[in-house]
Amino acid sequence: MVAETVERVVAGESHRLLERLATRIADDVLAVDPRIATVTVTVRKLRPPVALDLASAGVTVTRLAP
Repeated sequence: MVAETVERVVAGESHRLLERLATRIADDVLAVDPRIATVTVTVRKLRPPVALDLASAGVTVTRLAP
């Protein structure tokens, strides 16, 4: 159930920012099952297209159920 939700968000939508993708995944995972009280999502992009030579860039988002 959770894996399918993540796959749907990642494959079905376009996100310009890692922060937006992580937030969308977290929000959708919380909505899929009322037993989930907290979710933490980490998203990493290998070799991001930035001026610096970075191996990866990432973001972590934690959300609490309302």
